Amino acid sequence: MWAIATLAVAVLSALAVWMVMRAQTPDLPVTRALIGVGPAERLLSDQMDASMGLGRPSRTAMAFSPDGRSLVFSAEREGRVQLYLRRLDQLEATGITGTEGAFNPFFSPDGQSLGFYAAGALRKVPVNGGPVVALCTVDLVFGASWGRTDQIVFAHQAGGLWRVSAAGGTPTALTTPQGDSGEISHRLPQLLPDGQTVLFTVTKSSFPSWDETLVVAQSLTTGKRKVLIDGGADASSTGFPTPGPLTGR
Repeated sequence: MWAIATLAVAVLSALAVWMVMRAQTPDLPVTRALIGVGPAERLLSDQMDASMGLGRPSRTAMAFSPDGRSLVFSAEREGRVQLYLRRLDQLEATGITGTEGAFNPFFSPDGQSLGFYAAGALRKVPVNGGPVVALCTVDLVFGASWGRTDQIVFAHQAGGLWRVSAAGGTPTALTTPQGDSGEISHRLPQLLPDGQTVLFTVTKSSFPSWDETLVVAQSLTTGKRKVLIDGGADASSTGFPTPGPLTGR
């Protein structure tokens, strides 16, 4: 009887603690916001959108600044495509000079510079205005990310990832698709805050179904890989540490 009573007291105590902790945990509300692109007319993700008259929002059409206070996007106004900077405490966006025909914007880690693709080259420009600098000649870009070590990682439509110095130079290969696994391309890279790991999407067809892709993390120092999500794409960093040791697939 004493054992049963002790067990009952323990269960009731645990239940009471759980109920108190649950009551103290606030329910976080879902936050929604509708952000206009004016004075632009519509978002564009690449030059194909512009030529076909499409306005498809996508990850490569926009980028939030590291402090979360600004949004840069590629958009069209009166047939002219360029990048726009929308500070979230203002009502309208401002066109960024020198970014005509640009898409796939991405911020530097300090938020002071902006990378993008335009006219056959990867380029950068100060967010608050200044000269546009060409970093390297490149085909269409399928995602790019600027890391804390001042390296920019970017993707083509097919093949592996490449990287180039944020000061410009000749790109070097970073990853190679595993042909024996049916991989065709590595796209949409995101460098993690540790500066030593890159997330990217693995595709197995030229026009992939995004539920048939993989999200992979790869070490920039050892080259070891780890599949994080099977059936996912376009992962982005949240500022948390790398999820688990990269010991291989």
